[in-house]
Amino acid sequence: MRKHGNSQFPNPIQNGNSITMMKMNTPQYASADATCRHFLPDGVGVQGATITAADQVDYLKAVGCMHTHGFTGIPDPTFTGDNVHIAVPSTIDQSSSQFEKALATCRKLIPAGLPYSS
Repeated sequence: MRKHGNSQFPNPIQNGNSITMMKMNTPQYASADATCRHFLPDGVGVQGATITAADQVDYLKAVGCMHTHGFTGIPDPTFTGDNVHIAVPSTIDQSSSQFEKALATCRKLIPAGLPYSS
């Protein structure tokens, strides 16, 4: 983030197994976030990112998309406040080319800047 125009970007905050990153409302942040988000583990929350009812529908569409690509064992996401969790069962090989292709297609349905988005 700092290398992409956010020189004062604060360090992430870790609390147990949870990591929180600050969200900034600047064009530099949006650009850096799009460039750097892939370094974060799936589901990392961004403080300040609000998951709206419309966003929840987009998450449901993304999971439905995974179902249409053959991954019917993925349950609907769970929402707690502004956090979302999509539990991919351990029986699904997340490193398979089929899964990676489906994920690349389906995560585009999640608005940029939210957990699990591309």
